[in-house]
Amino acid sequence: RETVAFLTDMNQPLGLAIGNALEVKEAIETLSGNGPRDLEELVLQLASYMVVLAKKATNTEEAYAKLKEKLNNGEALQKFKEFIAAQGGDTSQIENPELLPTASSVIPVTATQAGYVEKIDALSIGIAAMKLGAGRATKEDTIDMGVGVVLNKKVGESIQVGDVLAFVHTNQSDSQEAIDYIMKAYEITSSSVCSPTLIYDIIA
Repeated sequence: RETVAFLTDMNQPLGLAIGNALEVKEAIETLSGNGPRDLEELVLQLASYMVVLAKKATNTEEAYAKLKEKLNNGEALQKFKEFIAAQGGDTSQIENPELLPTASSVIPVTATQAGYVEKIDALSIGIAAMKLGAGRATKEDTIDMGVGVVLNKKVGESIQVGDVLAFVHTNQSDSQEAIDYIMKAYEITSSSVCSPTLIYDIIA
């Protein structure tokens, strides 16, 4: 079978949302053409090659243009609604994402030093989300669909003391452990930092 492999950046989370309902909401925003730029671009690049492999376009440039149009004209979101309806899901949550599970509290995590975001350790962010209940530490753990982390600053962005790095969505009375993991994940430098390369290589 003809296949294509993408080598992509994993040195920070893709997009902004980490957590179940938060990621679904971000997917809805992306399918509406309003998602994070890095997530949208990677999805369009991957999908472009899939369209070519399926013989629905002659090259990736043509496929990319068609896919971008479907994001902008609402067809992509409509197709997602069809997928959800076919599986017995509630499409009203796509039309109104506020119906998705939400956390009782949203806590801003703020910067304690000025500079530029040099790195965001994806593992630490993932552990923070798990500590909030968005993932399981053991198979017996119960997942809380409404909690997680939403990043507010990505690699390359400048920050001042007090700027919000991320938002913690929590149902816990004490989320300090998760906050500590987020603070640990962000590495700040005094020198300007270029935004990272999203796709390092495409092996076709």
